[in-house]
Amino acid sequence: MGTKDIETAIFFDDDRRYADLLNGYIFDGKQVIMEKQLYSQDTRETGKSQKDSWGVQKRKKIQRFRDGVKRVAFGTSFTIIALEHQDKIHRGMPVRVMVEDALSYDRQMKKLQKQNREKGVLNKKDYISSLTDTDVLTPVVTIVIYYGEEPWNNSKDIYDILAHKDLPEEIKTFINHYPIHVLDVRRFTNEECFQTDVREVFGFIRRSLDKEAVKQYLKEREEQFTNIDEDAYDLIAAMTDTKQLQMVKDKYRSEEGGINMCKGLLDWVEESKIEGKSAGELTILKLITAMQLDGRTSDITRLSSEPEFLEGMKKHYHIQ
Repeated sequence: MGTKDIETAIFFDDDRRYADLLNGYIFDGKQVIMEKQLYSQDTRETGKSQKDSWGVQKRKKIQRFRDGVKRVAFGTSFTIIALEHQDKIHRGMPVRVMVEDALSYDRQMKKLQKQNREKGVLNKKDYISSLTDTDVLTPVVTIVIYYGEEPWNNSKDIYDILAHKDLPEEIKTFINHYPIHVLDVRRFTNEECFQTDVREVFGFIRRSLDKEAVKQYLKEREEQFTNIDEDAYDLIAAMTDTKQLQMVKDKYRSEEGGINMCKGLLDWVEESKIEGKSAGELTILKLITAMQLDGRTSDITRLSSEPEFLEGMKKHYHIQ
C-alpha cells in the first residue's frame, strides 16, 4: 500500500486508538481495554524450517512483518492482537494470516522449550516436545482492516481458496477452514461504537464516494472535523486518494495545532461539483491553488501563455 502503510502505522501506533479499535470492533463499544493494558510487541514474525525427511540439516529462515501488533493484558493473562491493513482484496490473506499466527505460536513454543531445557525440568515423557504439562502459549488474534471500495465477499477462510469442489463430502469435513476476521470499513455502519478519532476516520471513509453524504457528515461532526488530528487527516487523505487534501493541508491548519478538515473537505466537495468544466480546466484550477499556496502567484499568468511552463508545473505539483 506504500504511503497508506505508513499512514495506518502512524495512526494506530497511538495506544488510545488501538484500544478504541479493539473495544469498538470486538466488544461493540464496551470499554474493556484501556491504554495501560497494551504492551508493544515486535512486528516481525520469524521462524526456521526443520530437517527434511532424510534428517539432512536444511534450515531456512522465514520472516513476516505485521502491520501492527500489541500484547493486551486481561488481569494476569495476555492476548496478542495484530492488525493487517488492506486497501485491496487479498485472495491469499487467509494463508498469510495463518502463517503469521503460526510463526507467533512457533516462536513462543521455542522460547518455552529452550527455557525448559536450560532449567532441566523435563522428564522422559516431555522429551519429544520439550514442553511440560503446565506450559501454555499466549493466544494470537489477527484483525484485517480493509478500506477498499469492493466488498470483501470471499477469501474469508482458507476453505474459500481450496480446490475442494469434487472431493468426497467425508473428506471436506476434515479440512480445517482457518477463518479470518475482516473489518470492512466502508460497510461497517457502527462507527459510533468508537470514542476516538477512529470514529471520524472510518465514518468519512465509508461515505467518501458520496459527496452529499460527506457534506452532511461534516455538518454533523463539525466540532470534531474543525480541529482534527494531523494523523487522522493524513490517513483520510491517503485512503480516499484525495491528493488535493494532501497538497493543501497547511492551508487549513488550526490555531490548536490540528487541521480544520471541515473547511478543507467542504472546499473539496464544492470543487468536485463544478459543472461545465473540462478535465483541462479543472487541472488549471488545481495548479492555481497549488501555486498560490506555494507563493508563486506572479507566475500564474504564464500557465495560459507558455505550454512548456504549464507542463513543467503539472509535473512539479504532480497534477494531471
